[in-house]
Amino acid sequence: MPIETIQFKGKEYPALQAKGFAAKYCHPFAEILCVGKGLDVGCNRVEWSFPGSIPIDPAIEGCKYNAFNLPMGTFDYIISSHMLEHVVDWVGCLDYWYKKIKPGGILFLYLPHYDQEYWRPWNNRKHVHIFSPEIIKDYLKDRGWEKIRSSEGADLNCSFTVIATKPHNLTSIGVYQIVNKFNNKRYIGSTTVSFAQRFLQHKSSLKRNKHHSYLLQRSYNKRGENFFSWEVLEDCDGMDEIQIQERENFYLEKYKSYEVDFGYNVKKEAIGNARESYQDLLLYDIGGNLLGEYKSSFEISRLIGVSASTIQSSYKRQAKGKYPSIQDKWIVVQKIYSDNAVLEYPYTVYEVDEEGKEINAFYKYELAGESLNISREFVRRLIKKGEVTSRGTFLVLKNRKYPEGSRTGENYKKDK
Repeated sequence: MPIETIQFKGKEYPALQAKGFAAKYCHPFAEILCVGKGLDVGCNRVEWSFPGSIPIDPAIEGCKYNAFNLPMGTFDYIISSHMLEHVVDWVGCLDYWYKKIKPGGILFLYLPHYDQEYWRPWNNRKHVHIFSPEIIKDYLKDRGWEKIRSSEGADLNCSFTVIATKPHNLTSIGVYQIVNKFNNKRYIGSTTVSFAQRFLQHKSSLKRNKHHSYLLQRSYNKRGENFFSWEVLEDCDGMDEIQIQERENFYLEKYKSYEVDFGYNVKKEAIGNARESYQDLLLYDIGGNLLGEYKSSFEISRLIGVSASTIQSSYKRQAKGKYPSIQDKWIVVQKIYSDNAVLEYPYTVYEVDEEGKEINAFYKYELAGESLNISREFVRRLIKKGEVTSRGTFLVLKNRKYPEGSRTGENYKKDK
C-alpha cells in the first residue's frame, strides 16, 4: 500500500503530518527516558497525553494549568510535543520549566522541523516560531543543561527530538557513581557531605594511588582521570545516613557494580558504618569544650562539613586512648567512653612566664608561630634552646624532657 501524501507549494509530504497527534511518533522513545512523576504540556487532549503523565493544556476541560502555570512541586520529567512553536516567549517558558524539573530530571521536546514549509510562521499563522535542533541545543547549553541530545534532521513526521538532563546540585548529599567511559564499569558510593567534597576526596586518593578500591585504582592508573565521569545518581537531602546507605544498596544491586565484569565496588553492599555510628556522640572543640551531644555521625557531618567516615574513624581511635582531632578543630567521643576521653593534645606547646605560670596553650607549633609571628622552625628552636620569645616569655612542651639547666626546663619543673 503506497504512503498517502499531501502537496504544499509544489512539494510532497506524508499525509500523516496533517492528521494531528504528532506526539504518538515520539512516545515510544520517550517511554524509555521519561520515568516517574511528570507533565505533558500542550497535549491538547487527555487521550493524546504521554502515558502516566499529568496532562497540561487549557483546551482540556477542567484543566486550570498552562505552560506558565504548572502544578506545585517538582517533577521527574516534562514532555512537550508540537507546542513550543505556539508560545511567543518560548525562552521564558523553558526557563520556567527548568525550575519545575528535579535535579537529574528530563526535558523531552518534540518540535516541527524547518524543512516542512507549511509549519513556517509565514505559512501557518498559528506558529510564531520555527526551530532547528541547533537553536534548541544552543539555548539548553547556555542555560546549563547536561547530556543534551537531538535527532539528526527531520523524521517522517518532519519533526525532531531534543532531550536534556537537569544537572544535580553538587552541594547536596546522596548516591553517586564514578563511571569508566571506555567500558562503562562503575564505582557506586554515597556521601553525607556534599557531592563536590566527596568527589574531591576520591580524586585525591586516586592521584596518590591510595584509593580503597584497588579495582578502581588499577583502572584509573591505566586510563587516567579523563576517562572517568563523576555523576550523581540520586539527591538524598533530608534523609538520614541509614536511609542514604539503603539507596546506595539499591544502586549497587541495580548495576551489579560489585561484580568484576560490571564495576569496581569491592563489597556487595554498603554496611556497618552508618549503623555503628547511630549512637550518642559528644562533639568538643580543640580546647576540650563540649559543643553538643548528637545521635549519629551523620548529624555531626552535616554540622561541621566533614564526612561521616572521617568522624567514625576519629572516635574509634579515641576509644583506644589516642588523640585524633578532626581538621585540628574538633574532637568526637562516644559517650560511653567519655570518662576516659583524651581531650588535650599530649604535646601541647605552652607559653609561660619567668615564674613558670601558663599564659597560652597551643595545639600545634604552627599555632604558636602564628601567635608570635614567627615560623614553625623558630618555635622549635625556642623550645629546644630555652630562649626567650619577643614577648619575654618561654615556650615549653608538656610530657617532654628538657635540657638540664635550661631556663625552660627549670621553669617547667617549678610549675609542675
